[in-house]
Amino acid sequence: RKEKILDFYKDGKKAFIKEIGEEYYNQLLNEIKDQEESLFRWDNLFLYYTQLGRCMYSLEPIELSELKSKNIYDQDHIYPKSKIYDNSIENRVLV
Repeated sequence: RKEKILDFYKDGKKAFIKEIGEEYYNQLLNEIKDQEESLFRWDNLFLYYTQLGRCMYSLEPIELSELKSKNIYDQDHIYPKSKIYDNSIENRVLV
C-alpha cells in the first residue's frame, strides 16, 4: 500500500500542489516516506494519505495525531451499504 500511495502522489503532483500547496504536499510526502510499510495496513492511515490528509465531507485538515480516536474520525461508505454491500477500501472515505 505504501508504494501505491507514493505512486499516487507522484502521478498527481502538479494537481495536488495546485490544490493544497507545495509545502503541505511535501510535508505529506515526507510523512509517507517516514512511515513503516506495515502501518499502511491500517485503513484509516491509508485513507488519510489518499485524501491528502483532509476530511472527505468538510475538506478540513485531519490531525494525524488524533487519527486513532474513534470519537473524532470515522469511515463512511461512498455507496451506502443499504444500496450495495461493498466494504472495500475503494468504497470508504475518512470523515
